This record gives sequence, C-alpha cells and structure tokens, in this order.
Amino acid sequence: MPNKTPRPCWYPGCRNLDCTVHVRPSQLQRQPDPRPSAARRGYGARWQKRRKEFLVDHPYCEDCGAPATIPDHVPSRRELVRQGVEDPDADQYLHARCQTCHNRKTNKQDGGGWHGKGGLNL
Repeated sequence: MPNKTPRPCWYPGCRNLDCTVHVRPSQLQRQPDPRPSAARRGYGARWQKRRKEFLVDHPYCEDCGAPATIPDHVPSRRELVRQGVEDPDADQYLHARCQTCHNRKTNKQDGGGWHGKGGLNL
C-alpha cells in the first residue's frame, strides 16, 4: 500500500511537512456543549412564538433605537425561574434590544453570558 505524500503546513511561513504544531481550527475536535438544550432552558417553541410577538410589539432597541432583534429578560430568565416567577416571559420582564446592546449589557452584568459569573464555570 503506497504511503500518503507529506503535505506542507497551511500556516504562513511554516516550512514543515505534515506539521503537528499548526493544526487547522477545522481539525480540532469540537467540545460538546455542557449546557442543557435550549428547550430545557425554557427557549422552546412556546418561547419562539412569544419572542416573535414581543418583537412585533416592540420593534426598536430601548437603548439605542436600532431595530430590536432580542427580547432580553431583566432580571435574567435563570434568576426569574429561581425566584419562582410563574411566567418569566411576561412583558414586564422583557426589554427590546439590538444584538450589540444586548451583548454589551450581558457582558457588563454577567461577565460574558453563560460562562460569566452566573453560568456554568468549567
């Protein structure tokens, strides 16, 4: 059986053949997501319908006025569920935000979303 021809490294400036130092990002094994599924976290079909309705009623970001793309839970949905709130997706807990403002707020408050201070720290 013939051997495979050695391939040059993809990394600019590296002259190694079959380089093991510069592994392509696509060759790295993807780690499984440790979080429960979106549906288990409360973002299933019911939430998707609620999300669409909310964005129709609140089309602009409360912070900057850009088109809203995210109904943001304040306090977080996780906290509302922890407090035993019957309907954490009610209007009183949602704020219309664009992606940029949502990310800014989440990073400031939670330290980066799921992996921040309130999430699963592995």
